[in-house]
Order: sequence, then C-alpha cells, then structure tokens
Amino acid sequence: MTLERNSWFIPMKLITEPGTRNDKYLDYISEKLGNGINTTPEAPRNIEAYTYIPDTYFPYNRNEEAWKWMKYILSVRDDDHERPSQGTNGDYPEISFTLVSQTVEGMMGIEANAPDKSVVTAPRLPKDVDWIKIDNLEMGEYELSINHNGLDMTTLTNNSSKNLKWEARFYGDYDYIVVEGKKFKAKKKEVNGELVSYRDVSVKKNDTVDVKATNK
Repeated sequence: MTLERNSWFIPMKLITEPGTRNDKYLDYISEKLGNGINTTPEAPRNIEAYTYIPDTYFPYNRNEEAWKWMKYILSVRDDDHERPSQGTNGDYPEISFTLVSQTVEGMMGIEANAPDKSVVTAPRLPKDVDWIKIDNLEMGEYELSINHNGLDMTTLTNNSSKNLKWEARFYGDYDYIVVEGKKFKAKKKEVNGELVSYRDVSVKKNDTVDVKATNK
C-alpha cells in the first residue's frame, strides 16, 4: 500500500510525542520511502508527496535524512510529472515554496516572532554543507542577515532601527556560549526531544553579533 502524506504529517506537525516511539516511526517512514518514486512498493509516485519530508526530519535534528530528500526533489524537478497536464515536477508550485522554507526554517532553524521582536536560530547543516547564509530576511519591522558557519557558530546582523531579542541555539551538550568573545555558561533544554544549548542575546539596531558554542 502506498504511503500517503498524512503518514508524515503527524510527526511533521509535532503531534506525536518525541521519544523512542516517534523515532521508530520516522525510521519506518524512511524505510518505506526507499530512495523515492518506484524504489519501493510503498513509495508515492507523485513528487508533491515528497516535498514535505524534509520538513518532517529537520525538527528532530535528523539533518542528513532531510537533506537527502531536498537533493532528491531537486534531482527529479525536470522529470515529467505523474500527471502530464502538470508539466514537469518543477512546474508544481509546492516544489519551490517548500524548498525555500526547508532552507530557512529547516536547515537554518529560523523561528521568527515579529510581535515579540524576537528570533530563534538553530543550525541544522548536513555534512555536505559547511555554511549557509541568508540576507535581507524580513520579519515585521526587522531586516536580518543570518550566517551559520558549521553547527557551532552563528552570526546575526540586525539591519533595523530597533533592538532585537535573539535565542541562539545549538544542538548538543555544550558547556559555554561565547558572545562577541565573552564566555557564558550555556543554558540547556530539550526541543522536540533533542538537547540544545543556547543563550539569549540582545542585538542592538544596526549591529552584528557573533555567537559560538564550545566546551573550552
């Protein structure tokens, strides 16, 4: 029986409780999808079903699986869609929109909260990606530039006329968060069952701040 999108919408929408059972379910989805269209009996034949799979794995810090499916979607974008009237896979509108969101919200872990004048970042870079940057990111009255250099360093520029609250997260058990050369004891918490080390940072208007996670 072919897997349907609602199979992964449950963990994607964070309805399931993080933990062993949820991890096994994510493993099950990955197994049944194989390597995409026609690679397993259960793999969906329509490309739009795959466009939400990276969104399913990034929130649980399963970056390699998420990246696998981003690359897969890009690799088949010029193939004919299952329904000829749609044109190619790349003509399907979900392709472009979801890839943008998977880069910004998924790989960069950006959570914007314009009413609260705050933003969260959490680098989720796969091994193939050393760094990633976005410029001119609009968030309400703010315009931000954010750069992840690996999994343990983030630079944020607040190109705005108001101060910004920033929660700089890093996956893993780090002892310290270094903000502009000043070392602070890292705060810890679980996000979707994964441990993150973080620091709350105030970024003044028209200012750039470097934050690094370290055990030294």
